[in-house]
Amino acid sequence: MVLLHQGRLLADDPRAEAAQLLRAARRRLLDDDIDGAMLEARRALERIKERSGWKWPGGKDRLQRTQDERWAWIRFAVEDQTSAAVHRDAVTSAFTYSRNEARALVSIAAALLTVVDEPPERSERVRQPAPHTRAAPFS
Repeated sequence: MVLLHQGRLLADDPRAEAAQLLRAARRRLLDDDIDGAMLEARRALERIKERSGWKWPGGKDRLQRTQDERWAWIRFAVEDQTSAAVHRDAVTSAFTYSRNEARALVSIAAALLTVVDEPPERSERVRQPAPHTRAAPFS
């Protein structure tokens, strides 16, 4: 499947695969397939982990974590929650998720994907400053 954004081909965008998985998760939610949606979200989070470059802090005190390490923890927490839907071990076998909980996890994964950097040539275009306009003074 080829993704398009504003008429541009996104097949080379490193976020494309995760985006496709999140679309599949949303389709599964429409079909009321909660576990399937959680599985697709989990797969997307794995791609986000691979593409983000967020460094895992290990046993570092939480107050000493860098910004990237905090993003890594957030991603891990969401991935851990989505894992419970498909891994039925002694603890998670009792877990059940509502449609709204699954929707929340899919949405959080989608939000994390927005934090993963765009390819450099796109992000440079987007981050160029807008032409200077004179701001009105505060009243």
